[in-house]
Amino acid sequence: MKYYSKIDWWISILIWMSVLVSGWAVWLIPANEQWIGLLTLVPIMGLLLLFLYNTYYEFEDDYLKCVLGVFPQKIYYQNIKSLKKTRNFLSSAALSAERIEIKEKNKGYIMGTTYISPKNRDEFFDELRMRCSKDVEILS
Repeated sequence: MKYYSKIDWWISILIWMSVLVSGWAVWLIPANEQWIGLLTLVPIMGLLLLFLYNTYYEFEDDYLKCVLGVFPQKIYYQNIKSLKKTRNFLSSAALSAERIEIKEKNKGYIMGTTYISPKNRDEFFDELRMRCSKDVEILS
């Protein structure tokens, strides 16, 4: 089952404003050079909208699949060291401040920590905890 990301209203506004300003900027470029703006800004605008509407998390048999736009990530249940419900604004595959922090074994803080923000955080957290091994630390 896919769990789509919860999206805070201010993140949605920020992304939509970026898309609209980028689209408006194309029209400010002189007509004979607009193709350059279209080649650079349209893909960026599309990627931003994919982040907004194609961010989800899916339970597979052996791993949690996290998709941010077009960028997938696999987190194997056996490699999860700790789980924690948190509220923070660190960079991640989460579009809300209400997040789940997943730390992986044998990885450093930066590469081994993933933040996700499923819509039904409590239900998702319980399901993830059930799929992990018994030695996973549940932090509060």
